[in-house]
Amino acid sequence: MPAAIALAYAVVLARPQMVFAYEARSDNVVLHARAPLPPQAEPLLEDVVRRVARSPLYDAARTHHVFLCDTPALFALFALWNRGVGAIAQVHLGGNVFIRPSSVERGRVIRPLGQDTPGERTLAYFIAHEVTHAMTADHVGRWRYFHLAAFQPCTLVEPIDISTD
Repeated sequence: MPAAIALAYAVVLARPQMVFAYEARSDNVVLHARAPLPPQAEPLLEDVVRRVARSPLYDAARTHHVFLCDTPALFALFALWNRGVGAIAQVHLGGNVFIRPSSVERGRVIRPLGQDTPGERTLAYFIAHEVTHAMTADHVGRWRYFHLAAFQPCTLVEPIDISTD
């Protein structure tokens, strides 16, 4: 029985699309959700693509899947011990990005206590930030990605500003 549970969990981690019925796409970024996405999803995705396309690591042929987790429990399922973060890129499993509960309409990630994340860190910022982690892992390789110095800027490329212009 534990082996079957572990296998089912591994399948969901590898193919989270089976849990998320709705999607929206802009170029090579696909946003997945469990509820219908509002009209604001389209400009949100366009903003994300504008941000990440400025990177020298950007590959227009590489599709990035972003999953909006609508409950803290669902986010915890994918984030595991990192559940306190705003978002996470699972670079070891293909680079899928998981976002904690958020409001596409307001363009904000919702903090654990229920308030919007303040300041310049919009939902587009969080998504672009995590996609950049996946692009970095694609560029340097999964093994080398995990050996990059934690809390040290990567010196392989110039820093990339993913903020809005």
